[in-house]
Amino acid sequence: MKDEQLTDKQKIFIKAYLANGFNATQAALTAGYSNKHTDKIASELIRKTRVRAAIDAEINRVAKKLEITFEKKLNLLWECAQDCKAGAATKEGYVNASGLVSAVAELNKMQGHYAQKDSDKDNDSRSDAVVIIPDNKRETDEGDNV
Repeated sequence: MKDEQLTDKQKIFIKAYLANGFNATQAALTAGYSNKHTDKIASELIRKTRVRAAIDAEINRVAKKLEITFEKKLNLLWECAQDCKAGAATKEGYVNASGLVSAVAELNKMQGHYAQKDSDKDNDSRSDAVVIIPDNKRETDEGDNV
């Protein structure tokens, strides 16, 4: 994506958007867009092809630089889930159920196993969620990591 295709305000918007945790409205304000219609402007900016492409390119550049891969994220979440299950996340040694559920939910989302069915949208049913254990985390014996 050529920088020349973006206005100065759009460049500031992109930097602010990435820096503030993806808050488009706040990024539009930071870039100097009108306070009166900030929400609308932010929504329009985020949908512009060249702005979206520049945001995606920067996210990919940073991920590549940090060598953040999908597999590393899965492994980190799996380790977190195992720690929560083992009680390592609490001083008392209790299972951190909230942390475990959150880690498993994220794993499901990342692996596409968490999409709600149309019939479940009203119920917010999550009973079909399944976690896939990374192959390198499986144990062949009777251990707990299966």
